[in-house]
Amino acid sequence: MIGLNKMKHFIVKNFFILGDIRKSFSMLRPYIIKYRKAYLGLFFFLSLDIFLTLAFAWFLGQITDAAIQTDFQSLNWLVPLGIVLLLLSLTSSYAGIYLRAITENAVKKDLRVDLFNHILRLPTKQQTPFAPVNWSLILPMTSIVYWD
Repeated sequence: MIGLNKMKHFIVKNFFILGDIRKSFSMLRPYIIKYRKAYLGLFFFLSLDIFLTLAFAWFLGQITDAAIQTDFQSLNWLVPLGIVLLLLSLTSSYAGIYLRAITENAVKKDLRVDLFNHILRLPTKQQTPFAPVNWSLILPMTSIVYWD
């Protein structure tokens, strides 16, 4: 028991540093505020997915009970309800994935622009207009793909 408590303390202390989490969110805050409508939409789709998961669990329990008891009255309204739940789930999944892709690509584009602007404004030791470029910094950033 003592070893387990020490392991929990080690994990919390070394991997979940509150200052680093705050720093990450403070760096991302301008982008979250800029795209707050998209993030609210993503939160809506997350809530809808949670509701649909619970609704499917209830539906499967009800349709199983009705099938075991051979209650055809319940099956008559449970089958169309299942089809509606399925269509709603497919639609919300597609819309959530589409909105997430748009939001991620917009944030990636803004991050890329801000990062390139920051790199262009870094001081150089040489006063020539053709300062040597550190390609090890530039090449990984050019691999960030975004959609316009």
